Amino acid sequence: MSVPSDNLTASYKAPNGTQEFTHAVTTPPSTPSTEDTAVYLGLLRKYTAQMQSEMNTFLTQKMDEDRKTAESTGSNSTPKIDEAKEEENYGEEVDEA
Repeated sequence: MSVPSDNLTASYKAPNGTQEFTHAVTTPPSTPSTEDTAVYLGLLRKYTAQMQSEMNTFLTQKMDEDRKTAESTGSNSTPKIDEAKEEENYGEEVDEA
């Protein structure tokens, strides 16, 4: 007998390609005990963190590729980014006006 599962999935879509991030998560029984629920939520938390790490790695690679492409073609269509300022304001809404 197979164990039923669902997929935790995130998709990255851009003009030059797409990327899927997926983890199979065992579905709890239809009438789960407290322990079943705790295990399920723990797995969701674990796989969500793993997926976030995978996406961060992927996006960092994409940014590096874009930067190298811009450097090799001599085009600088993206404005200069103040990395220190971006790091300082990470996760915060900043009024750019």
